[in-house]
Amino acid sequence: KFSGGIVKIPFTELSPAIQKKYGYDSQAAGAYSAEQNQQQAALAQQRKADEQQRLQERQKNWSEQHPAPQQSLAQPQSTASSMHGSMLDQRPAGSSSTQGSALDARPAGPQLLIYGKVLNVVDEGLLISVRETNSVGSERIPSYATVLLVGNFPAFYDGDKVQATGTFVGSYDYTTVMGSRKHTRALKNVSVNKLTDFPSNVKD
Repeated sequence: KFSGGIVKIPFTELSPAIQKKYGYDSQAAGAYSAEQNQQQAALAQQRKADEQQRLQERQKNWSEQHPAPQQSLAQPQSTASSMHGSMLDQRPAGSSSTQGSALDARPAGPQLLIYGKVLNVVDEGLLISVRETNSVGSERIPSYATVLLVGNFPAFYDGDKVQATGTFVGSYDYTTVMGSRKHTRALKNVSVNKLTDFPSNVKD
């Protein structure tokens, strides 16, 4: 029972005559409804994109304010570089660019710079007579002592003057050119430069 007041009835539930009387167009209404639905969907999508952008900006700002700790890239100074004197720091004039390639992996030990003369080319590397070197801890290799440069060094021959840098490994066994076994001080992971002459303050 209707008790009065205003009642809203959709146009689609009215009779065709009343719809025509008041100019209701069902096709236009359908198109308008579809357009409204598209606008609502586009608005929802835009709101979602805006929220995603704000989230990314908040994450970026947080990352900038709380940077991850980075491991220091500074490397400790090698023993050789800290112990080089002015005479040993510079490669002398007249040195060649010939490099030897070491066969062994880098061992632990202090770095050492040596000037010397090749005594023999042996299976294990170059056996040299030391002319000058930087100190290694409490030990100093005396002049004219023998040191083995472990590795494969093509184009080096007996009597060559060399400048070598490598890792000091203490005593090392090798085979002499006569086939006997001996041991001496040795360097591994060696880089060797052939010289025409020693520096003026290195005795021949």
